[in-house]
This record gives sequence, structure tokens and C-alpha cells, in this order.
Amino acid sequence: MDAITRYVGIEPYLERVFAPGDLEVARFFVVISLLMWVFVLWSILSSMLLRYTMRKPLPTVTRDRLLESAHGLRRAGRIARRTGYVLLAIGFAVSLPLLLIGIRSAWQSFALGAVMHFGITQPLWIITEIHSNMFEVLARPAQ
Repeated sequence: MDAITRYVGIEPYLERVFAPGDLEVARFFVVISLLMWVFVLWSILSSMLLRYTMRKPLPTVTRDRLLESAHGLRRAGRIARRTGYVLLAIGFAVSLPLLLIGIRSAWQSFALGAVMHFGITQPLWIITEIHSNMFEVLARPAQ
């Protein structure tokens, strides 16, 4: 993980913000975040492929299942997005008193919340939105 963060060029920023004991956790979340954005690109490509290959009309039972799945995915996406906002707010609330006191790694909790928000929950929300849109498009009757 150390080599990946150095290759990306984010290692000096992580060393500046995080305490030495928590640097490994930050590296882990940065690598997971990069993987999540790769999954976002993969889900965009796979949804385009499924839309292209499944243009034939579907039976009514399958349409209902697809609409159920789309609604479930949208609900899960909203929960993930709200969870990300909560993590960001908690990180800020924890880092604000530490910043006022003058601790060296005061921004650490806010940075960890931001990495988790923009690197894990936002890509998860985007993936669920992409797939729920794909299911809704596939459930529409052919014209």
C-alpha cells in the first residue's frame, strides 16, 4: 500500500495530516478509495453493455422484479450518501476542538471522514444510482 500511495503522489500529504501510528489506516482507505472509483468506471461500462444487449422486450414479471431492484438500490444509495455526510460531519466535529487546542494532527479525523465520504460512500452511491437507472430503463416497455 505504501508503494501505491507513493506512486499516486499522495504520500507527502498523508504524512503531513496523519499521525505516524494512523498512517497505515489512511493508506488503506486511500487505496480502497481508488479501487472504489475503478468500480464506478466498471459499473458505467457494464450498465452500458447491459442496456445495449437487453433491448428485446421483457415479460411483465421480469419488469416488476427490475423495478423492485431499482427501488431497493435507490434506497441503499440514499442511505450510503447520508452515511457519508454523517461521517464528514463527525470528522469535522471531532477535529474542530482539536484544532482550537492546537494539536499537531488536528485535521486527521476530518481528513479520514473526507476520505471515507469521497472515496467510499460517494462511489457506492454513484454505483447504486447507475444500476438503478439501468434497471428502470430495462423495465420500460419496448416502443
